[in-house]
Amino acid sequence: MHILLAEDDPILADALCAPLRGQGYTVEHAPNGPVAEYLLGRESFDLSVLDLGLPMVDGLDVLR
Repeated sequence: MHILLAEDDPILADALCAPLRGQGYTVEHAPNGPVAEYLLGRESFDLSVLDLGLPMVDGLDVLR
């Protein structure tokens, strides 16, 4: 499963990415809204986990 995690807090992002990768998932991390939009435009993801309070472009706008 290919997962996009959009989270601006690096400690929380690491805490979420590490166990998912340990379970065999492929996880891409986006630290802000523009990076999340870029990744979503380039790759296909099975699941996106979006922080609603992302910097520059919030998670709801990324979802739209």
